[in-house]
Amino acid sequence: MKALRILSVLSFLIGLMLLVSCEYEFIEVAPPPPPPEPGDTTSFAQEVAPIFESDGCTACHDGGLSFDLTALNAYYSIKTNELVVPFNPDGSIIYTYPHPQTGEHHSKYKSNSHSNTIYNWIMQGALDN
Repeated sequence: MKALRILSVLSFLIGLMLLVSCEYEFIEVAPPPPPPEPGDTTSFAQEVAPIFESDGCTACHDGGLSFDLTALNAYYSIKTNELVVPFNPDGSIIYTYPHPQTGEHHSKYKSNSHSNTIYNWIMQGALDN
């Protein structure tokens, strides 16, 4: 009888510990930025390419084993490797894969501001400007 009581108390405590130990991580996904204003132009050379350097992308993507995101070769490499779909950020790997909140890449853009710049560039047609 005593063993049954100890077993039921022990079972209750184990169940309680399992219930309390559950942890959920809720990720708040920021809505995409609003489309760029008509006439507003995001420059690839002056605004987008420097992000790859400042956010550490070029540490791995320097043309060695993978595509090259260094300033001189970034646009050609992005287009050649089909990392961008003009006017479609959600279909563009260069935007979605390293996104700071939802991306899967081990190294991500350091801020939403950087991903918003890339978003705007893509929405404007992903031009080499």
